[in-house]
Amino acid sequence: MILTHRDSNYGAKIHTRAGGKSELIGAHVYTGFGGGDKSALFRIQDSSAGFASVREITFTGDGFVNEVMETRGAETRSLPRGKGWFSWTLFSARNESGSGEK
Repeated sequence: MILTHRDSNYGAKIHTRAGGKSELIGAHVYTGFGGGDKSALFRIQDSSAGFASVREITFTGDGFVNEVMETRGAETRSLPRGKGWFSWTLFSARNESGSGEK
């Protein structure tokens, strides 16, 4: 579990994979300058993750393309970024295959 996170620039901030579990409570991510991968703020691959009170702030309008990219097997879904500043209260993704969780 990560309690509060502040970061700037691009690149996935949390990449949970291979049945892992991640939890983040409170984040400010500042974007709009520098280089790096803009495809997703968070990546989840066949894993479980929960994010609460997350905000992406960009002063140039050039933020991430997607806030979250979630892959289950061969299927990938995304939560696209809105315009301007982007924030959400809660996001949860659970990996139910093989973990015993329901």
